[in-house]
Amino acid sequence: MRKSVIVLLVLIFLLTACSKNAANVSLIQLPDNYNLDDAKSDNCVVFEDGDITYG
Repeated sequence: MRKSVIVLLVLIFLLTACSKNAANVSLIQLPDNYNLDDAKSDNCVVFEDGDITYG
């Protein structure tokens, strides 16, 4: 019972954290000169060498 409560609380936390003003933009809509620094300044999740380095 205690494990299920903990799992439920973690799921609620993750769902509320992921819903914070997320703007879904298609890659086609990005300008051609959009770069890594732009993604970081837009608070996007950035993967570098297989690891999350920002966001």
